[in-house]
Amino acid sequence: MYGNNATAGTSYLPSFGKKVWVDADVMLARGTLEKYFVYVHNVTTGLLPYLRLQIWTPVHSDMETRYRLKWQKEVAITEVDRLYEFELKPSEKIAVTEYDLIGFCSEEDVTPVSMRYGEHRTYFRAIENDEFPIVWRAYGFDPVPLPAVFSIAVEISNGRNTL
Repeated sequence: MYGNNATAGTSYLPSFGKKVWVDADVMLARGTLEKYFVYVHNVTTGLLPYLRLQIWTPVHSDMETRYRLKWQKEVAITEVDRLYEFELKPSEKIAVTEYDLIGFCSEEDVTPVSMRYGEHRTYFRAIENDEFPIVWRAYGFDPVPLPAVFSIAVEISNGRNTL
């Protein structure tokens, strides 16, 4: 498994506005994306959003922090304070490399994914006018990351083993 511990963290972001999040400190392995894990915090807002699970690829730029959206899957969040395990259908699986990064976004102002603050780099981008990222497009992100570890992880197979 690659990513962070998909367990209950110390908090969530109740009103940070709609954001896209990319974890810059978790590098993946070369292989096929099989599963995505997300721990949803005990959210008290009463609003359970859809999440977009994502894979991003860094785009080299001297001017800004840029990532290209490589893949995404929209999933419904129906309960809080639990681990979600999303197994991908064959048509949803994609090849990932050691340069790809995990990320996600919420379709509401609340970010229900459990998290904790720590020495970690999670970059973000505001979503304005409900213009969510489109696969294969590159986007600029805020140059200063949030020092947060979100409870997300993925499972990757390399043809012989599941990692």
